[in-house]
Amino acid sequence: MTEKEVEKIIDSNKILSDDLDKDKYFGFFPGVGVTLAFGILLLPFITDKTSFSPLIKWIGLFVGLLLILLTYLSFKIEKKLKLIITNLDKESNQQIIKEYFKKHNIPLTKNSNYYSTFLPTLFYKKGLKLIIIPWNNKILFNIRTIGFAVEGGRIPYSIGKIIQQNKLTKNFKKLSTTLVAVAQLLFLTELGCF
Repeated sequence: MTEKEVEKIIDSNKILSDDLDKDKYFGFFPGVGVTLAFGILLLPFITDKTSFSPLIKWIGLFVGLLLILLTYLSFKIEKKLKLIITNLDKESNQQIIKEYFKKHNIPLTKNSNYYSTFLPTLFYKKGLKLIIIPWNNKILFNIRTIGFAVEGGRIPYSIGKIIQQNKLTKNFKKLSTTLVAVAQLLFLTELGCF
């Protein structure tokens, strides 16, 4: 990714397309499955021999449609970047990123203007793909679920994704605040205030 591409990403607030964009259809499977399972029973020409009450069927249909909507909206917004204001230069932000991942023993791949790695979820060691862009005064990042199917197929929402986003935001803010405090202390020491 060139610096111009990174600027384009920052301006659009979305990451570029990658291999995770190739197959989105599996993500709709749970919603479609629930919708069909309960919706078919509501068709007037289907003889219903189940013991489900009509209320349960309508609730099931509604839940299935909500899952489809949730999946659609999740795919729509999953490429957006999260922003952490650090008030540090690009090199200091790179230092924060390297320090955090070294401390947590997570391998980090350095690309030309960004870093990438895989993060664990609740069930998988490498269930999330993380892209981090250190920039002046801020760190931008995006976390996307990888999925569990061998060839494509992933659901765009995950509890592990939310946990990792909150954890990264909290720790990067903490590290940047510490780095700013150390820099201010060094500056004051050089001025002879201590």
